[in-house]
Amino acid sequence: DLKLQFLYFIDEKISTMKAAILLGLLTTAAASAVEVNVTSGSRKDFTHFWKRSVGSSHAFLGRREDWREQLQYAVNEAGFEGIRFHAIFDDDMNVVTGTWDNPKYNWTDVDNLLDFLVHETHLRPVMELSFMPRVIANCIPNHNCTTGFNYSYIKNPPYQKRWYLWYDLVREFVTHITERYGETEIASWEFEVWNELWGMPFPENYIPLYNASATAVKSVNPKYKVGGPATAALSDISNFVKLAPSNGGADFVTTHSYPSDENCVNSLNKDCFVDGILKARSQAADLPFYLTEFNAGLHANAAGEYPRLNSRFSASFIAYTLPKLIGELDVYSYWCFSDVFEESGLPTAEYAGENYGMQTLHGIPKPSLRMFGMLKQIGTVRAETQQTVPAEESGVRVLATAGGTKSGFQVLVTFFDTADMNGFDGLKINSTEVTITVDQHHNAVTFTTINSTCANAWDAWKAMGSPPVPSPSQLESLKTSSQPCLETHLLSHPTPQSSRIKLTLESFASVMLNFY
Repeated sequence: DLKLQFLYFIDEKISTMKAAILLGLLTTAAASAVEVNVTSGSRKDFTHFWKRSVGSSHAFLGRREDWREQLQYAVNEAGFEGIRFHAIFDDDMNVVTGTWDNPKYNWTDVDNLLDFLVHETHLRPVMELSFMPRVIANCIPNHNCTTGFNYSYIKNPPYQKRWYLWYDLVREFVTHITERYGETEIASWEFEVWNELWGMPFPENYIPLYNASATAVKSVNPKYKVGGPATAALSDISNFVKLAPSNGGADFVTTHSYPSDENCVNSLNKDCFVDGILKARSQAADLPFYLTEFNAGLHANAAGEYPRLNSRFSASFIAYTLPKLIGELDVYSYWCFSDVFEESGLPTAEYAGENYGMQTLHGIPKPSLRMFGMLKQIGTVRAETQQTVPAEESGVRVLATAGGTKSGFQVLVTFFDTADMNGFDGLKINSTEVTITVDQHHNAVTFTTINSTCANAWDAWKAMGSPPVPSPSQLESLKTSSQPCLETHLLSHPTPQSSRIKLTLESFASVMLNFY
């Protein structure tokens, strides 16, 4: 008994067993059944706010060919429209030479990176203004420069807190990119000041830094957008909103959140992550609110790796959290698009090291990227949904839209089985039944599925013996295994003007249904 019933006629070419494998129904326990009704006549427009930005590591990596190839793939797959990264002013970008009282600016490496982003990928950066050049800090590496991570970013303030040195640097940078790319292009960017208060405690150092940054940006063009405080764990938002008007002003508010942050790491509330964001959003007044870093959580195992970010858990987390944030966030920037990432050094093997990315070191897509690819299909008109068991209790969350890349109606459904945020390597296998009824007549439905069988290159890699550096043929096979499953079925109709489907989802499975 595969515990699978479809209330439609299955095409003769597709066996019941094949459909069961598609939805990943090798289950051991069943949760409460959930019925979902989709009302197509009750609609509300919304924007694809998750496309506005995707994260990377630091600017220097943008000179690597593999970084560029993976970024272009992510853009093509998911439709990302912008990018955010650290350290545009770091010494590895060779921006400032000379002395603190006579700095010389060089934009050659910056131009190389930004030319690629603007002209080839057509991305609009959320441009993080960081970190401190050694010359401006007037410090000596390995002596009195306070540095962080493998790439040794500097988090000192300007020499003797002469904030005008930072003002001059930012103003020269914004002037240069305006001359190179034009006011219209730069007006479509956002300038975010610093990252997570690293070395700049709030407010004593951060607010002077922010003031110098915002004033410098606005001195070039008052229409340019600048904001902060880019804090970790949703902190200091209300104080920033109070202080910003008299310190250069703010066009938007930014912060970061992860489900592994202290407020949620031991919570069993499936909506803890979202609830924290909504509370923080209420502190941002009427300003646009940007979550410029998030992912499914930094739950490290004993090896210092993040197995959930390799698995379908990350895809389900995105699908579960995103619908409740519609209308609340203006940017939802996943950290990050690639394991070409070196806060603690570049990984030496596939699926190893700081595996934050949506692609592995050699470009194997993970379920998180495939989820964003599925979200690319949805429309910009949201339909009302009602379900018999709330998402907070059942783990089933549904997003229904019209006007997507395919004609008809799109319904994204996921079973986010648990909010247990403690680190682990495996995912338990439960199941839940979901019946979806749409008040429209459709002839057929396509399934795009992520589960333990579909879009699971990680397990395929382990089945190969976990090769640290896969061969070209292995890479090709793994990229094929990374693809979601795609099937088409005919529908039945409870009434002449409705369509219904009943399915069973395993833990952390996600399915995009396209009714047409």
